[in-house]
Amino acid sequence: LDIWAYPEERVRMIEHLTQQGQVLHMEMHGRHRDGEVRLVDVSVQPIELNGVPCLLLTARDISELKQAQAQVQHLAYHDALTNLPNRTLFFERLQHEIRRAQRDGVRVALLFIDLDRFKWVNDTLGHGTGDLLLREAATRLQACVRETDTVARLGGDEFTVILSAIRSETEVDRIVRRILAAVEEPFEADGRTLHISASIGITFAPDQGTDPQVLLKNADVAMYQAKQRRAEHWIRYSRDMDADALERLTLEGDLRKALRGGTGLELLLQPIVAMDNGRMTGAEALLRWHHPERGTLLPEDMIPMAETSGLIVPLGTWVLASAGRQLAEWRAQGLDHLRLAVNVSAVQIMHPDFERVVRGVIEANGFTPDRLVLELSESVMLDSTGHTLGGGSAGLGEPRVFSPAGKLERQVRRQLARP
Repeated sequence: LDIWAYPEERVRMIEHLTQQGQVLHMEMHGRHRDGEVRLVDVSVQPIELNGVPCLLLTARDISELKQAQAQVQHLAYHDALTNLPNRTLFFERLQHEIRRAQRDGVRVALLFIDLDRFKWVNDTLGHGTGDLLLREAATRLQACVRETDTVARLGGDEFTVILSAIRSETEVDRIVRRILAAVEEPFEADGRTLHISASIGITFAPDQGTDPQVLLKNADVAMYQAKQRRAEHWIRYSRDMDADALERLTLEGDLRKALRGGTGLELLLQPIVAMDNGRMTGAEALLRWHHPERGTLLPEDMIPMAETSGLIVPLGTWVLASAGRQLAEWRAQGLDHLRLAVNVSAVQIMHPDFERVVRGVIEANGFTPDRLVLELSESVMLDSTGHTLGGGSAGLGEPRVFSPAGKLERQVRRQLARP
């Protein structure tokens, strides 16, 4: 290593020695014999050799060490999959932007972005495809914002965007529309064309808070409202949403208790009658939840909350088990000809254990598979996956009926994967 090839480094070292008069440790640049510039850790000590003042210099190449340290530092603040800032760096930058906004009299907009239908991609096509989609989504988000803004990944399919020095909400609206349009463009992954969308919650600092944790919570609450309303893909936070969020969390906790104890849930039967002879051919199972404080709740009062919280899977399992017991009771009474129709959520049918659960209900109760009818409306399927089942001429909202026999789950997944 030739450290004398850089006069400015040599002068700096001599100045240190002159001022300190003792052992010197410093980092310098040196040129390797292969011509590459390296970072060198230099130790210099004044000594006497045969009465002649000399310098004892020890040099160690630390280029690779510094690169490794820089990589570790980068990984501590960035997401390994997308290379975006992670949660730690996100909070640091948000705090910095809030302080700057307070000083300069401007605003900061915080966007909380959730990718709709991403769980379906992961569960159906695998995590490898999901990772490809996340990386592409990260690239698209970065292309939609300014250089001064921050796009971060908090985890899973949740992203945040910090829009700095905002002077008008129109500016924010323009960026949000750009993000929604970018996410809705088809994704190409592993030879497949995938369609997803996004739900975005927006909050502003300092007028809606200066605590980064509070602001993130506000944006998250607004995002959930956007996801619930479905037609509105983005919503600004308002304080009355906090009451809605608290009510949702309370209802979620109550449903968990009901599922653990098996109390309060009931399956009502609505007869299905043949028009030509008036004979009963079966029934449709209708779920009711008798809440101890709110009274009887209908599916529309709980299914959206159950889907977003993940409770739809154990709730759907309870419904199928109850339907299975009813079919077994009919069979014992000699009513083998009756069918029982059960509504199935798109989230539930895409769960990896769905087929196993259905088969288990059939085997445990001893009825033939054609007695159980699973109903899934096209409107629900379109909203949940962006695809229809088979693309027939049936209108939105008209149910398709499947028999649980055979390879139901794989058949549905194959149809959904088609563009």
